[in-house]
Parts: sequence; structure tokens; C-alpha cells
Amino acid sequence: MQLSEIADIVRCQLGRSRKPAKGLACREIVLSGVNPVNGFVGGQVGETVWMDLDPATKQSKYLIRAGDILISFRGTGATLGRVGLVLDETDEPGVAGMSLAVVRPRVNGIWLYYWLSQARIREYFLSMASGSQLIALNLSTVRALILPTPTAEEIEKVHARHAEIVRLDAEMRTARAALDETLAGMVGLD
Repeated sequence: MQLSEIADIVRCQLGRSRKPAKGLACREIVLSGVNPVNGFVGGQVGETVWMDLDPATKQSKYLIRAGDILISFRGTGATLGRVGLVLDETDEPGVAGMSLAVVRPRVNGIWLYYWLSQARIREYFLSMASGSQLIALNLSTVRALILPTPTAEEIEKVHARHAEIVRLDAEMRTARAALDETLAGMVGLD
């Protein structure tokens, strides 16, 4: 099956302003907002931008939702094809940065995220990209990507591992917050 059969691929090309302006204030999620260890996108990442976007219309498709997969379709050899998984929605609406597209799964989003995260898929995307310094991947290539049909057992295994990764990630964030607090208490000890 092709990726376009099980997911919508959305690229937001609406204009945005970095200064307060008329429109909806959104967080612009860029590749640096994707955790380099686990690929998760969460919390208050990205700069605030103002967009001429009405969330009560069809334009709501441009707003990032929990479960969305972000994929870098423009960048360098080090960034093209990297993916991120949006874990939860934030208080402020979010939109994908100009070099990211949203893959919005209709089924098996967790399995799809980990499948797209494989090194061989990224290598395929790099082989299909064009450009020299700044390279780009045509989104029709992403839409046409052929995927295997996972078995129920494979999906269960991926979901179990994902739950463990999320649990460990939460523990690491808690430990990091405790470390930051301890370090902050060290200031002024001369």
C-alpha cells in the first residue's frame, strides 16, 4: 500500500509573521523542536508566529494534532527525511515549519511513525531528493512510498515498545528537572 492510502500529507504554505499581527498566534514547530533521542515533539517548542488562519474552516488541517508525524522534506543531508511524533496537543495551536510536512495517519500511527523512522527509509528519501546545498524531497515521493502491511502481532509489539519509550522519556524528564533544580541551587556558592 502507498502512504497516501493510510495518511494525509499536509504542507502549510500560509504566510506567517514573527511580529504580533492580525490572525491566529501559533507555535511554529521546526526540526530543532524534535527530540534528537526519541523523535518526540512535545511541550512548548517553537517560536510564536501569527498566521491568517481560521481554525473553524478547512484551514484547521494545518494545525498540528496529537499523533501527527512531522517529516523534514527540505534541508541538508543531515536533516532531510528526519521524522518526529507529536505526543500531545499544547495550549497554543501549532503549525509545521516551512521545511516540515505533516503526515496525519488514519490508522496505526504509532507503527507508522517507527516505520518511517528507520534509517533505510531516510536513505531512500535522501536518494530521491534533489539539490546540492539545500536539498528537497518532492512530497509526491513521500505520498507514493510503499509500505508493508503490518501484522497484528507487529503492531502490538511496536505499541508495547512505544509505551516503554514514553515511560522512560517521562522518567528522564523528571530526572532532568531535578538535576536542573539542584544545579540552580549551586549558584552563588563561591
